[in-house]
Amino acid sequence: MQLKKIVNIMRDDKFLDYYIAMSERFIPNETSYVIFKDTDELVHIKNKTVPLIILKESSDNFDELVASLSKTNVIVFHSFNERWFNFIRSIPKGLKKVWLFWGFEGYAALPKPTFPSMSVKIAKYENNFSGNVRFLYSCFRRIFINKNHLEAREIINVMDYCATWVDADHALAKTINPYLKNLSFNYYTKELMDFESFDVQRLNRNKLLLGNSADPSNNHIDALQFLHKNKFKGIIYCPLSYGGTKLYREYICKLGNKYFGSNFKPLVEFMPLNEYQLIVNECGIVWMNHKRQQAAGNLLFSFLAKKIVVLNSVSPLIDTFDKWNLKHFNRNNFEMANSNLEADLEKNRKIILERITIDQNETFFRSIEKLALGK
Repeated sequence: MQLKKIVNIMRDDKFLDYYIAMSERFIPNETSYVIFKDTDELVHIKNKTVPLIILKESSDNFDELVASLSKTNVIVFHSFNERWFNFIRSIPKGLKKVWLFWGFEGYAALPKPTFPSMSVKIAKYENNFSGNVRFLYSCFRRIFINKNHLEAREIINVMDYCATWVDADHALAKTINPYLKNLSFNYYTKELMDFESFDVQRLNRNKLLLGNSADPSNNHIDALQFLHKNKFKGIIYCPLSYGGTKLYREYICKLGNKYFGSNFKPLVEFMPLNEYQLIVNECGIVWMNHKRQQAAGNLLFSFLAKKIVVLNSVSPLIDTFDKWNLKHFNRNNFEMANSNLEADLEKNRKIILERITIDQNETFFRSIEKLALGK
């Protein structure tokens, strides 16, 4: 296996094509791209311009990869998971390790366990003896059987750099490894995501997008109860095509139908990105009720498309959005979304067009290049 001075460790994910395009623009022909995949066929990564090394996650492949790092100076990890732990531990200490923060791996390493809410318990576990036992066991595991939590902290402690565009994410990472250096990077850019090709629709407050998946971290139940209590009469689109359990998805559909009838539109089938963005563009309100950094692409597109963006009041994205001077809302000032916001929404669009450009990421790639040269 021939590896270059810079090696990227990836999974088959939809926005890694953007990274490869930017990497080859700023530091062409200097990088190897290793993609861990259970099959030989890639689903999300469509790149045809540079060679890709596709490997299955096996101890033999991990060993071969480590043995091939003799000419490598920098490894860039696009997140990590528990199957990579032994591989990361075996990497020679002299290599610089850059971790692109995705979210789940950082939150998995938090020192304090977080417990599922009772509403999620109701939706995710059957209301019988077996369901109650499974719920209590999930709480027990968070306290006592936490091997992945400890291993995630160990991995973060061997990283040299944390790359993210969200200030709160880097602050979180530094609570685990105070020696982490910060690099700014954002997968999302207006050029590669073709954001400007969409015509901005007239603001329609009677259409709302809730969440980005069927994962309980979307806090659908809390949002649906709030909208029902506040007598929201419009259409609610709710993406549920991936994440979560079948039981949870079914519960959200039943609850949405109970509260809003045919105005609740669950999106249960996967759809191409352009079709999904057309639906987002129809909505005047986009509510991402996560308590952690999620749905960043949805939110950036929504600001750009002059939507009313509603966030959970504890979202770690708020500090960054406030620093950018973006106008956003939460459940406590939701009624203000009915005021005249044209000037604020136009300002949001201009800010995003200035902030999420390919050129904003050049500093990141120049830093990687310097590390590869031993500077």
